[in-house]
Amino acid sequence: MGEAERQRRVREEGDLWEAYVAQYLKGCLIDRGYDVYREGELPPELRQRLFLQIAPIWDEVDLVAIGDEGAIFGDVDIVVARRVIPLVIVSCKLSLHNRLTETLFWSMVYRPKNIRVVLATPDKGQDGRSEWGRPDRPNKNRQLARRFLAGVYVENHRDFCPPTVETYFGDIKPLSQLPEDILRWYP
Repeated sequence: MGEAERQRRVREEGDLWEAYVAQYLKGCLIDRGYDVYREGELPPELRQRLFLQIAPIWDEVDLVAIGDEGAIFGDVDIVVARRVIPLVIVSCKLSLHNRLTETLFWSMVYRPKNIRVVLATPDKGQDGRSEWGRPDRPNKNRQLARRFLAGVYVENHRDFCPPTVETYFGDIKPLSQLPEDILRWYP
């Protein structure tokens, strides 16, 4: 399989994971007064509110000097909102493979705006081991997530991860805990 074909397959699989997480959250939260949107579904007013939260960052960077004058919107896979007020951004990643830092960056951008950023992943593992280490012997991924994210939520769904990977929970939580945490954070 060529590189372009592999990238297309990875993108499609990631889109399926994101749709799965969004549908799960909608099923748990819609009747409780929350709205759940994927990035492409964001109403214009909510998109504008999110963009205004990060606009000051682009004022700090000389975009003309680096030859890139367009502002980047952010790692917004799923947004949980109430009355077009963004509350939680859910970053969906199939694997961490050099992508965790993107989510960590955006969590630092949105944190001062009281928007929580969480990560939802199936924990595909690496060499048959969890990407998250163990609570008693945390690897760098777990340490960084503890410090910079509002939470990491894992579901070892058979369609998205190998059956041999075992996630050690603790500060890493099952995906089923995310709706409960949102309800606790924003009653």
